[in-house]
Amino acid sequence: MDDYLKCKASNDNPNDRYALPNNDKIQYAFHIKPLKSDTLQRGIVQPANDRRGGGKEAYFANGTSAGTFLGQTPY
Repeated sequence: MDDYLKCKASNDNPNDRYALPNNDKIQYAFHIKPLKSDTLQRGIVQPANDRRGGGKEAYFANGTSAGTFLGQTPY
């Protein structure tokens, strides 16, 4: 959530920050609260697709448990 707020506050382009492969407008930020049993890997987005990267990322190889979706916020 803090990376989303930082991106919004500084008007940082999420397509660049998350090295997305296209220029589609980001419509929503999805908010989840994973359980302690939900295994995740944290990292920093590496440059790719001619974009700089640098955003925080979380990868859930097995997804998250039921009921962890809190909602979405229009971007």
